[in-house]
This record gives sequence, structure tokens and C-alpha cells, in this order.
Amino acid sequence: MIAHNIAQLTSEFNVPHIDVATTSHTEHGVNYAMVTLTHTGKNARQHMGIALDFSTSMAQFANGVTKKETLIRATETALGQMNDNDIVTVVVYGGHADTIVQNAVVSHPDTIPNVIKQLKAHGYMGRTNPAAALNLLKACDQTLLLSDGIFNDGPTDPLILHDIVQHPVLCGSIVPGTDMSDLSDVSEGTYFTVDCQNPEHMYSLLASALSAPPIRASNVVLAHGDTSINLPSIRNGCSTHYVLPVFGPSISITYLDHKATPVSLTHTVHITGTHCPHVQHVLALQTAAKLATKAMQLQDQAMQIASARLFRNAGINIGSYEDLRRESSSHNNQFSIDPNSEHCPSTCRTSSQSVH
Repeated sequence: MIAHNIAQLTSEFNVPHIDVATTSHTEHGVNYAMVTLTHTGKNARQHMGIALDFSTSMAQFANGVTKKETLIRATETALGQMNDNDIVTVVVYGGHADTIVQNAVVSHPDTIPNVIKQLKAHGYMGRTNPAAALNLLKACDQTLLLSDGIFNDGPTDPLILHDIVQHPVLCGSIVPGTDMSDLSDVSEGTYFTVDCQNPEHMYSLLASALSAPPIRASNVVLAHGDTSINLPSIRNGCSTHYVLPVFGPSISITYLDHKATPVSLTHTVHITGTHCPHVQHVLALQTAAKLATKAMQLQDQAMQIASARLFRNAGINIGSYEDLRRESSSHNNQFSIDPNSEHCPSTCRTSSQSVH
């Protein structure tokens, strides 16, 4: 009776879970399967942390206004794109960090005006210590971290910084700024640059970042035969894909849900023996991203050129090292806030576009 009631409650409330699907592809006599893992949740409430760099360099002028003024306007615009029931904690940081608002419901009529009023009144804060800000944001689902300078105070190692919050960090580097891609990759966030010389683009990216869905499945492992593959975490309402050669009838997936409860799934793979152009394309991008990541780790220029060629063959133009880093990261993490990226969730894309 108890088991029946639990099953009935699960059905009635449609508890979000991970759906598994596979698409078959055969090429040069090798059978492949594209495994697609999709979280079924919709519009989940989240607690977003925002850490704004108020170091002395934010007093510099661009387009006739200070970087601080542009950042405040962008923050106001972006906060307006968040879901009404989302919660936000905003901190400013330099050599230390101060809390502007904590656990505030975004839709409350006082939240955004109060944030903006306090940001305008707050002074500059000297050096740049991101750990000071992250220590105030441990309770958040994810954090948007903005900085225009090199971290020069407190711990700077990405592993240490991520260990403080243990959730995704969306890193925005205000041009000219420091490269924070190591921190975003370690935390399964994203890295992007924002240019005060191009305010509309800046507002768009920040709005997209603040609407990024929280992670709902982590420590995802795909197993087939003797092969185990670590997959990216899966965000609320989003999917992740991976193509692998298959030699048997089934695959297994394990992950931790948002309550850190272990979940195991088994899925039967049906091989059709047919060619699938979409799976072939995903496999090409996957191969290019793996090679690019290895090339950047080894700082191997020939390998970088080869990976850029693979991306171009798959229809993605690579014009610079920054392009290569960004594309490989978004394909490896299966997540981006760039509206033009195929890995940008629809919620981020819609939020970004609605700024204009």
C-alpha cells in the first residue's frame, strides 16, 4: 500500500527525472549510438549569486561613463530578465566583499531598486579578491562572477575557488580583463567576455547568464562494456549528448540528482545499420573539441591548427585562439550562454534577446 501511494504521488506531481534516448549511426562498418540525456524539469526556482567587481579599476571611463556605471546598468537590465520567483544574493568585492542584498525575491517591487541604489552609493574597494565574494555565496545554486582585472588578493587557484562554493561559476571578464576559463571549466559554468565599449552586447550576455538553468544531475557517468565516460552535468530542462561506438545491446547511466541521491539507469540500444547525418555531425564536433582541449593543455600549435580544421569541416569557423577555446569549452560542457551557440538553453537565449 505504501509503495503504491508513493508511486501514485510521483505520477501526480510529475517529479522531474532524466530521460534517456539513443540514435543509431553506422559509418565505415562501425556502429555508433548518440546518447541523449534530458532533464524533464521546467522553470525551476533558483538562488542566483551575483559577485560584482568594484575594484579601483572599475573607475576607468569607457564611452563617456565609468565601467562601474555601465556594470550597474547592465545588472539592472539583467535582473529584470530573471524568473519572478528566483532568489538573488548580490555582493560587491575588491580586497574584501560586502553583501548588497541576500535571499531577495527578484519579483518583489523593492528588490531591483534597492540593489541599484546601493550599488550606486557603494565606493571602490581596492584590490581583487574573488574568494571574499564566493565565501558569501555558498548557499546559491550558481554564481555569476564579474571582474575586469587579474585576481591579485586571496587564493587564486581555480580548484580552491570552486571548492568554496561547490556550484557552477559563470565567469564574465570585462574587457580588458583576465581569462577565467579555468574556473568556469572546473565548476561546469561558462566563460564569456563583456565589452564596456559595446553595452548592448554586455547587457545581452548578462541577461542570458542570469537566466542560466541550475544543474540537476551531476557526476554523470555513461558506461558501455569496459568503457566508462564522464559526461557534463545536466541542467534543469536541458539535454546533453555523447556519441560512442557500441558493441552490445545496452548502456548504463549513473548520476547524482540535485539532492545528491545516486540514480542508476539502464537503456537498450537499437542498431539500425543506417547512416545518420546528425549523429555524424555531433561526432565530428565532439572529436574536434577533444583534440582542441588536448592541444591547449599541451600548448601544441600544430594540434590547435588540426582541431580548428576539424571545427571548420563541421561548419564552425575558428578565427582565433579565443574562438577555439570558447567552442571546445561549450561542446565539452554542453552549455553556453552565447545566444548563437547550439548549446545555449532556450531560457538563456530568450532572456538575452528580450533585452533588446
